[in-house]
Amino acid sequence: MAQHDDMVPPLTSTADRGIGTVLVADDEGANRRLVRAMLEAEGHIVLEASNGAEVLEVVAESPPDVILLDVMMPVKSGIEACHELKASPRTASIPILLVTALDAREDRLLGMRAGANDFLVKPVDRADLVLRVRNSVRMKHLYNDVARQFEQLRDLEASRDALVHMIIHDLRSPMAGLSAYLQLLREEPLTTDGAEYVAESLAIVGRLHRMTGAALDVSRFEEGKMPLALEDVDVAHAIGDALELAGPEALPPRVVVSAPATPVRVKCDRAVLGRVFANLIDNALRVSPRDTTVRIHYLAVADRLRVEVSDDGPGIPEAGRLSIFEKFVTGAASRSRHTSGLGLAFCRLAVEAHGGDIGVTSAPGKGTTFWFQLPIPQA
Repeated sequence: MAQHDDMVPPLTSTADRGIGTVLVADDEGANRRLVRAMLEAEGHIVLEASNGAEVLEVVAESPPDVILLDVMMPVKSGIEACHELKASPRTASIPILLVTALDAREDRLLGMRAGANDFLVKPVDRADLVLRVRNSVRMKHLYNDVARQFEQLRDLEASRDALVHMIIHDLRSPMAGLSAYLQLLREEPLTTDGAEYVAESLAIVGRLHRMTGAALDVSRFEEGKMPLALEDVDVAHAIGDALELAGPEALPPRVVVSAPATPVRVKCDRAVLGRVFANLIDNALRVSPRDTTVRIHYLAVADRLRVEVSDDGPGIPEAGRLSIFEKFVTGAASRSRHTSGLGLAFCRLAVEAHGGDIGVTSAPGKGTTFWFQLPIPQA
């Protein structure tokens, strides 16, 4: 399996050398011992296996950083072992170097189909062996580092979500109390200005309720725990629900709805779809000058409902459009006045849960159109 060659000069740093655990699989004991001596001289820990079945047993007990697999082995071939290792999420990230004969083109093709990362040709050249194993170990260590960082980020995100949920639950009680007192105040004799202030305050409290509800529901959507009460809904009714939630500011001519002559019906959760409209309308109202109109246009296109909510606001830079539907957006999108923390994230998850898609078209200084599409049930 191997032959001696010129010495490979070691690198200066132990970390840079890519030292790790290598599993050498070959049914010839002399080949295993020779390769083992070469690798141990470089500082690697070497494990051995004499066939593909033993490879799977060793990996299950102690996953190595790299595996050297001879193609031709009894019980289970190197190709078969490679295929099984790459098919398992637990072992798919382990680099596999298949050892083949110089003219074994078909073996190399089979190895590539099985997921092999690299190849060594018999008789194995020492310098080639050392360099390829070193690079593969480095690759595995980098993968492990990224995987650990990903787990840390996921834990941090879970902690952040838990904190957000706790704050939201704590806020709901005082918001409910504030809303109740405003409703009572509304029943008292008030000046025109006072009645307007109360109405605006109630609209703000309603917006806060929607924002806190969106925060909780975003997590429920992500976890697949958001129940949808699907029913046959006239889109005009869902828009009406949203305009009622938006309050006096959403009356014409501030908000104008352009509807087709024939009603459009979709299979959806009416409350959830209404909240999608409410978020998009509220979003457009916030960014638009008060003397401009927010336009809602919808129609049936083949078997899809197409909805557009357009404003004459400042527009969104391209960098911001790429991430505007993500929760807790930072960077370019956070500098856009369209971002509302979780409202647009809720819209994306809600639309996708109904089998639809959502997007935005915009340019700085030219306004913005948020659009989404939902499937229309076929008769």
